[in-house]
Amino acid sequence: MSARAADYVVVIPACNEAATIGDIAARATAVAATVIVVDDGSSDRTHERVADMPVTLLRNERNLGKGASLWRGMQHALALGAAGVVTLDGDGQHAPEDVPRLLNVARAHPDDLVVGARLVVGHALERGAGGDYAEENAVCYLQILLAGELPGCGRERMCADMDAWGYTFRLGSARAWFERDADDARQWLIAHCLIDDAGAITWRTRI
Repeated sequence: MSARAADYVVVIPACNEAATIGDIAARATAVAATVIVVDDGSSDRTHERVADMPVTLLRNERNLGKGASLWRGMQHALALGAAGVVTLDGDGQHAPEDVPRLLNVARAHPDDLVVGARLVVGHALERGAGGDYAEENAVCYLQILLAGELPGCGRERMCADMDAWGYTFRLGSARAWFERDADDARQWLIAHCLIDDAGAITWRTRI
């Protein structure tokens, strides 16, 4: 795909990313016609690095966390009429040049949530990304919660996808684990302030 995508919007949340945000935003504008940078209450010059670029800059008056910043950027993108949203980190972990590859898959599967894997070496998935057993369980649980917030996705579908991907759980299915056997995952997420005591997503970054 040589032309810039016009129907999808790139959203980049950034907090104190003055050293990298200019480069990431510039590269993103090469692959997408609309790029939204959400400055999450930065105390450095993050907003100045993109102020003169052809991007939409949204600024949070105080730090609200990555989840809230992503949500604000996505809502703004949808208000502009975007068919979909691609999110990139502002610290350089994600290569904007990979956006066309994601969009090719998204257009082929318009009802699916497409997740890129940056930890790929050649054709093999690098599995040394860190995180212990409890954290991996918590990430699975949070994925299911987040799926419930996405129109057209939902918890049921995410659980079915996890089963199809080959995830294994003690009770035989992702849904059974989520509903009856995931207290350790919930407690991990509560301890790190990613969900509250009632199990609701806090939209905060990990503590």
